[in-house]
Amino acid sequence: MGTSVIIAENLTKSYRRVKTGSKKASALSAFFSKNVESFKALDNLNFEVGQGEILGLIGGNGAGKTTLLKLMARITQPSAGRLGIKGRLSALLEVGTGFHPDLTGRENILLNGSLLGMSRQEILRKMDQIIDFSGIEAFIDTQVKNYSSGMFVRLGFSVSAHLDADILLLDEVMAVGDAAFQHKSLEKVEALVADGKTVIVASHAMNALRSLCPQTLVLQRGCLIAKTDTATAINHYLDTIATEKNYAFHGPWSSHFTLQKIRINEVAIEEGASVSPLSAIQISLSLSHQSREAFRITLSLYFDGIRCFTMHDVPFQASSSTHITSEFIIPACTLRPGKWVIAVGGHNENMSQWFWNDQCAVLEVEEKYGPGLEKIKN
Repeated sequence: MGTSVIIAENLTKSYRRVKTGSKKASALSAFFSKNVESFKALDNLNFEVGQGEILGLIGGNGAGKTTLLKLMARITQPSAGRLGIKGRLSALLEVGTGFHPDLTGRENILLNGSLLGMSRQEILRKMDQIIDFSGIEAFIDTQVKNYSSGMFVRLGFSVSAHLDADILLLDEVMAVGDAAFQHKSLEKVEALVADGKTVIVASHAMNALRSLCPQTLVLQRGCLIAKTDTATAINHYLDTIATEKNYAFHGPWSSHFTLQKIRINEVAIEEGASVSPLSAIQISLSLSHQSREAFRITLSLYFDGIRCFTMHDVPFQASSSTHITSEFIIPACTLRPGKWVIAVGGHNENMSQWFWNDQCAVLEVEEKYGPGLEKIKN
């Protein structure tokens, strides 16, 4: 590793929150309430990132990835410890971040460049490259509040990748946009690293991390549990999902539904048994709920961070019981061997109410092949 351009020493970020089970309060009254407690979004992180390094960043929901990126981008300050950054830094953290909605795409390019400390002449020299790479030439003089999320990401990535930043932070950018733009983005990131730029990529798209990042940081509940080669890091990440069994939902209906148990072929998933890809797989979800409205339950399976398919249990219907069991059958020879992440959710008929958790548990499919089938060697 060359000269370090990011150094974290005992880096900690704390926030205040209302204690679990306490009544809701206004932001001001909650701040002074005895029911408020401090929690560490990041806890004593130590690592270095070298010049010209491309580093992955993964972790489950609530692991601290976004908090770490916001600290690096100087959006927020550490509560304790030190975070040293050398050079200009550009960040693409969320759709629309860094864009003024009432300005056009062209005007926002000028704004972003000036925030990086570039002169107007420097920005104008790169303007045509940025617009051409984004592929939204026809809309570049339209106010960005009228852009789709895909257009935001295209322009945001193009701005970040072409302006003269020494360090580039990317959060879930590789999972957005069509396949052609994703491929073009990967090539651009590789070119930036070859030019001595430092890139940090936070993503659940495991295939993108494998192809881009030699090393990856793994966060779990605010702690750095590994900085290692990406293949090992991904296994660490999947293991954290498997062991934590975080069934908490988010969304407007999150307080109305509770996932109590996941069973695989009538065996609790906590027992950790793997399944054969050559046999049908039954997944049973036990939930309690408080909804009087008709709803249906959704099951999705992810492989390498990519949602491969989604199933719904029944047509929309109301339930007179507060406890339900939804069952899904996956046909034999459907799932390839490896670790699949189970996502669970549900919604009402017009989608105005919904709940979701995309990292409930991990289903491990055995490395087993039938007659005439064999593992494809890399």
